[in-house]
Amino acid sequence: MAHTNELNLELNLEPVKGLRIQLTANRTDNRTTQVQFMYADMPTTYAGSYTKTHCAISTALRSASADNGYASDAFSSFLSNIPVVRERIEGQYAGVIYPNAGFIKGTPQAGAPFDPTIGGVSATSSDVLVPAFAGTDARHTWLDPFPSFSSVLPNWRVTYDGLINLGNMRNIFKTFTISHVYQCTYSVGNYSSYLNWVAAGGENMGFTLDELTGMPVPSSPYNISSAAITEKFAPLIGFNATLKNDLPNTATAAH
Repeated sequence: MAHTNELNLELNLEPVKGLRIQLTANRTDNRTTQVQFMYADMPTTYAGSYTKTHCAISTALRSASADNGYASDAFSSFLSNIPVVRERIEGQYAGVIYPNAGFIKGTPQAGAPFDPTIGGVSATSSDVLVPAFAGTDARHTWLDPFPSFSSVLPNWRVTYDGLINLGNMRNIFKTFTISHVYQCTYSVGNYSSYLNWVAAGGENMGFTLDELTGMPVPSSPYNISSAAITEKFAPLIGFNATLKNDLPNTATAAH
């Protein structure tokens, strides 16, 4: 079964004459579900990809220096978010009962309440690292690696052509426009799911087998190998002009 959910929004504003602001938002969620119905417990696997517009401008235009060991505030924030996100996820499992199914069936844990001393949420799992990487407040950031449209943040394009009316500008230029464009996306590449995952509790909540201890550990079904936040200014500041003799002239400061 394949399912695609895509939503695109565009808003155009002109708060003052000549100043145009275009806001765009996008979310695309591709999912595939495969059920092995001929086997016991009908094992289900998931795959797909995901992307949404995002905003990480608070970390933009920062450079590292050898003077401080190339320290990165963004990376330091990411590290500090990890324990906060891990604690929030593990808190969701309070009172959850280990299911009597899959690899847990017939074990002492089956039917017992979740015990973090047996196996807690791993701080290095994608369930923790992806939300911690989002660049937002870890106490309130989304925990689903494929957040709903309410988490979508707009990108923007700003242009202003009102300077042509200043002084003798019209004697020199036919058009003169200043532009600024910000583009940023959060994306999860092709992901898969754990074959031994057993559902429990709410949506995307369940357990996988810890190969080292042989115990069930809390996990979503998704095995995410990579997630990326990509941003660019296209341009940071750009000047586009046409002279009276129809010769175009463009200058940009891009990042």
